[in-house]
Order: sequence, then C-alpha cells, then structure tokens
Amino acid sequence: MESKLLFREELEALRRLRNQALTFTARNEALRGVERMLIEGERQLVEAEWQDLHKAPAETFFAEIDQTLREVRLFRRRLRRWAEPKRAGFSIAHFGTRGRVVAEPYGVVLVMSPWNYPIGLSLQPTVAAIGAGNRVVLSVSPRARATAEALRTLASRYVSSDVLRVVPADVPDAKYVHTYQYDYVFYTGGASFGRSVAQYAAGWLCPCTLELGGKSPAIVYGERHLERAAKRIAWGKWLNAGQTCVAPDYILAERSVALRLAELLARRAKECFGGNAEASRDYGRIIDESSAERLGHLLEGVECLYGGQVIAERRYVAPTIIYDPPLTHPIMQEEIFGPLLPILPIDSLQEAIDYINVGERPLAVYFFGRDSDFRAVVVGTRSGGVCRGDSITHITHPGLPFGGIGASGYGNYHGRAGFETFTHRKSVLDASRSPEIGLRYPPYKELRRVKRFLRLVR
Repeated sequence: MESKLLFREELEALRRLRNQALTFTARNEALRGVERMLIEGERQLVEAEWQDLHKAPAETFFAEIDQTLREVRLFRRRLRRWAEPKRAGFSIAHFGTRGRVVAEPYGVVLVMSPWNYPIGLSLQPTVAAIGAGNRVVLSVSPRARATAEALRTLASRYVSSDVLRVVPADVPDAKYVHTYQYDYVFYTGGASFGRSVAQYAAGWLCPCTLELGGKSPAIVYGERHLERAAKRIAWGKWLNAGQTCVAPDYILAERSVALRLAELLARRAKECFGGNAEASRDYGRIIDESSAERLGHLLEGVECLYGGQVIAERRYVAPTIIYDPPLTHPIMQEEIFGPLLPILPIDSLQEAIDYINVGERPLAVYFFGRDSDFRAVVVGTRSGGVCRGDSITHITHPGLPFGGIGASGYGNYHGRAGFETFTHRKSVLDASRSPEIGLRYPPYKELRRVKRFLRLVR
C-alpha cells in the first residue's frame, strides 16, 4: 500500500507539470542521461536480461542497447531541426498573413513496454517522447522483473524525476497506474490487452499508439540463394528464442525447395546452438513456465522435422521445424511467439499472397525471391512493413517508420516518425496585417459578386 501511495504522489507531481513543455536544454540533458545510463549501466542491464530471459550478452547489446544508443544520438543531432516551426505555403486568399506549424508536446505520456525486449522497447519510445518535449511515465512489464528494477534504479540516477518516472515492479495496483489520465499512451504488447488500452484511452479521448504483433510470414519463392535465405530466416526466428513481435512466424515455401529449406534451417540451428540448444549460452529461454507449456500444446498433432523438445519447468523450448501443418491447427491460427517454425509448401506466388490476405494484416512480410515477384508482394499484401532478402532488419533502419496496421497495431515510431508521433502539430496564423475584405461581412453582397471575388483568389 505504501508503494502504491508513494507512486500516486509521483504521478500527481508529474501531472502538475504537464503544461510546461521541456526546453531544448532539458530535453538534451535527459537524452544525455539516457545515453550515460546505457553506457555506464550496460553490465547491470545485460545481467538483468540474462536473469529474465537467458539472453546472450551480445544479443542484448546489439538488439537493444546499441539500437537505443543510436536512437538517442539521432535525436540529439536532429532535434532542433525537427522541432523548428515550419512555414505554411503561400495562399493568395490569405495575403498579408503569416502561417506556421508549431511542434507542441502532448504533456505526460504513458509508455507501456513488454517483457521480450524490455530495454529497447522501453527506452526507444521514451527517447522519442522526451525528444518531443513530453514527460514520461514508463511502465515495464513485471514479467521481466529484474530488468524492470534495473531500469528504475538507473533511470532515477541518470534522468530527472521531473522528466521520467519508472513504475516500480512491486506496485500492488498497476491498474491505477495504467488508467491514470495521461495525454498520450504508447503500448507495446499483445493484442488482447492492447484492445483494453485503446478502450480506456478512448474514455477521455486520449490519443494512443498500439504496437502489437501477429503472424508475420516469410515467402521463399524463386530464391536462388536458398542457403542464405535459410540463414537469415533462422536468425530472425530464433533470436530471443522466437519471442520477437516481427519474427518470421511461418514460411510459405515453393514446393520444389520446401524440404531442402527445412534441411538448411535444421543445419543452421545446429551450427548456431549445437546439437542441444539448452546447453548453449547463445540460446534464450521462454519468459515463464506457462508460456513454455502453451508452446508445447501447439506441437500436439503436428510433424516436427527438427527439435520439438519442451521442458516447461526449465522454460526451455528447442528450435523446432514443422512441415505442412493443417491450416486449421492452432499453430497456424494464433501468433506463435516462440521458436516453432512451420513450413507450408506452395505452388505459386499468388497462392502465398492470397493466403496472407485471408488472415489478419501482419506486422511484417518477408520475401526471398526475384525482383518482379518482390514488387507483386509489396503491392499485393497489406502489412506493417516488407523486407526482402532478410528478416527483422527493416525495423532497425532509422529512416523507416516502424508500426503495424489493422490487428498488428496502429501508429509508428523510430527516428523522425517517433518525434512526430509524440508531437501535436499546432496551426498558427498571424492575420494582424492582412487587408480588410468587406465582402465577408454582412450585409452580404450579391452572390455573383462573392463568387467572382473568390475565383480571383483561388
């Protein structure tokens, strides 16, 4: 109870500052604090993720810490340019006026981050929100308890509490934190809770971004470099033991190469993690026992060409390749979010496109094949993003917005897109020097005279 009351007071203190936009100096100080926190607190963060997810230190660094550092440094370089008022174009109908668009922060932002990448998916939207001039309440999933506590400890040391407050993992009433009236809500996580987030935000007309997930397919059709395709799909699938929202969820492979692709994927699993992935320091663990059990149930009634071992009490699920499961099987109906990789043989590219379009719109589509077919995939499917010849790497490009569509979410961020997400673009017009136009005032002139004048000022 004491923890809940203490944090409620912290929220109220932040709320009182909601109409005071952060100055550029304050934004830069906070961003520099995040940068120092990642550099000087690297060891503490890496150890925390090892404890939560058995995530390899190298993986934590390149997938989360380094990516977040790049985001921080991009914001520090470009912030003033992005934030400067933009002049409106000339309009003869508004002769003598001056128009501009001002980038204005929303106020207090709630960032709700998941457990699978608790550093990157917490701090990257936080960096964007602070860069846009907002104050942030960061709520990290308590399922990644060690990382959540490490982030709270480090944030209190490196970033002013007037700018960033991290929800303690032991707050007994998280519902209060999540239903406080914020000015913007940014949620990353599962679709079911995402719907609840959207509903409560709608209660006070609060704008929000939902970064969800879905079944992101990889199409392998007409690919000449099959071994490279297998290598890159395997990396994207088994990164963080498959617990990545944009991981390839399943493969639609040209029938003539489908079994060969399965062999290459199995070989790649052995090369990366050895014959027993549980013994590898480079292979992660499922977040908890119940999630491992769920993945075990998904294997019931399917043919495993490789892997298939599940030891739920140790949170271990092996890299697994499944061949041609029934389309009605649960593994093809729900997001897998684990290291299980189904391969479905197809007879044409159009068959793959049609199959993707029957389901919910995915967060990503991956394609391995010819130029002409790539264009057909881009035009013929609807998804958050498309990547050819690789998996996951499109979301690391600083110039590409990352976000979903439909059931995979809405809104986006990364780079300038993140700044714009957390910014209200306010229209400002100075008409104090505009000429007087008598036609606009009653008593009105004849309609034909009004129309003639309006034609002149188009």
